[in-house]
Amino acid sequence: MKRFGWQTAPLAIVVLAFGFSAFSSSAQAQQGKPDGGFSGFVSVLLGVAEVESQFQTDDDNRINTSLSSSGESSTVFAPAVPFELAYMVSDWNTQFYAGIPVENLREGAFFQWEAGARYWLADNTRLSASLVAPNLIVDETWSDPFLLNAPRSKTDIDSLGFKLRADNIAGTHWGLRYEFQNKEIDNEQSGQSRGLVPSQLRLLERDANLHRVTATYAWPLGDGWWLRPALRYELADADGDSNSYNALRPEVGFFYGTPSYDLSIDLSYESRWFDEDNPIFGRARDDSTYRVTAAFGYKQPFGWEHFRFDVIGSFAYGDSDIDFYDNQLFYVGSGLTYTF
Repeated sequence: MKRFGWQTAPLAIVVLAFGFSAFSSSAQAQQGKPDGGFSGFVSVLLGVAEVESQFQTDDDNRINTSLSSSGESSTVFAPAVPFELAYMVSDWNTQFYAGIPVENLREGAFFQWEAGARYWLADNTRLSASLVAPNLIVDETWSDPFLLNAPRSKTDIDSLGFKLRADNIAGTHWGLRYEFQNKEIDNEQSGQSRGLVPSQLRLLERDANLHRVTATYAWPLGDGWWLRPALRYELADADGDSNSYNALRPEVGFFYGTPSYDLSIDLSYESRWFDEDNPIFGRARDDSTYRVTAAFGYKQPFGWEHFRFDVIGSFAYGDSDIDFYDNQLFYVGSGLTYTF
């Protein structure tokens, strides 16, 4: 699978995942403590994405001829096999798990592996703590994204973090989460092809600590309908101040479920504002990202117990006041999930 640099929020993965878990996120969030023993799921997902982004490390996008262009458009085959394996110790009210939890998928963390534990309080509040290693499948970006008229070199992105969350707080439909991630670029050369002085090069460094706080509410409307608003605040403290930013992302999801099928649509908007001027473009970035995803899920296809089949369509558009950072994606895919 071809991969996407983190500065554009791995768009294909973000959009695919945002849709996939919509079918179950609202309903599962309200389930109580599971029975003892093993449980989990495994999915096989196949999709195709049309991507336009300067940070898409496709060979067709390796040579860039303009700093006012958003990059070449390319078609990406996007398979994935997300899963989770969990074990519940009933006497301890504690579940240990590893894999990619369903709640991660709705947020776009499609390859964000976790290992941790969940604990249920007497009022049905679920507390979770986990270590997060998103890049077991390595993410990539360009060493110097601003190189012109010559092949750009790829480099890996390393990351590690942790997550703390509370769901069904005090038996309500509220949820709250804090995430921390450290991201490092293995071979950072941003701007070195542009003849910048050392102080300007430091402004372009992308190593960063990310802090995210998210509040959610799952609102049952009756007759199988759910409404799920959420609000996320993100702070990126990068080594280069032109890559440090604050962001707000409001989102809303609608879900309708029956015993045989379900439908969902998710909408989000994210605004990002950056701390300092980018020395290449002479101004600070302000970015806006719009996303919409629709999904249809059919339960027990061909009479197969514990299986479901899903079809997903998504569109995302990122608009920056610096054209170099504009991006967009269209995705369509389908998959089969087995739950145990």
